Amino acid sequence: MPITKPPIQPLSPLKRLTFFQKLHAFDQDLAMICSVSSDHDSYMANLRPLLKLLEFSGHGIPWFIGVFIVIYYADGTNAKLFEVAFNILFALLVDLAISGSIKALVRRERPATNGRSDMFLVASVDHYSFPSGHSTRAATMAVLAVLMFPLSTLNEYLLTVWMLCVAASRLMLGRHHPSDVTAGIVIGYFQALLLQRYWVGVTNSDDVLELVGLQNVEQL
Repeated sequence: MPITKPPIQPLSPLKRLTFFQKLHAFDQDLAMICSVSSDHDSYMANLRPLLKLLEFSGHGIPWFIGVFIVIYYADGTNAKLFEVAFNILFALLVDLAISGSIKALVRRERPATNGRSDMFLVASVDHYSFPSGHSTRAATMAVLAVLMFPLSTLNEYLLTVWMLCVAASRLMLGRHHPSDVTAGIVIGYFQALLLQRYWVGVTNSDDVLELVGLQNVEQL
């Protein structure tokens, strides 16, 4: 009597996925679990005002506006403050260039939980998810401050808490996947190390003009 082989069962959709596809699917599922304040009907919607405030604190536009104001008023009056503000501006530009380039290359879509109309000045200019720009910016600023300034242990702790809270707000509001935020913190850390090494010693606008080779512009 011939032996009949049992029919080969087709692989489940999950088993047909590659390792990276499985990792991506897990990341998406985790993003869904973390998005506890993604809209007004969410489980922890009462935290949205605080999370939106954290979102604002890590957004690039307030940082750029603030640093330009400080540079303007510190020029010629407070050399140390001018130096700090100029280097923060340089750090913001470096962060924007690096994170923006990675976003443009990876082109990862934001999670389904992200409400574009609810984002603070982001929806029209920042469509992509990897890495989290808020996380790179918060990590860069927090780590750079710890590296460059004689802060107390309490202030270092507060900066670390702020950085982690900004990163957590991206998940709880449903803006990013966990890997976006993790990568953002790592990238921000290494950006801070780079910026510490290339800290620019300028004390006024004339130093800046000399730095970029425009010291003779006023004579033209």
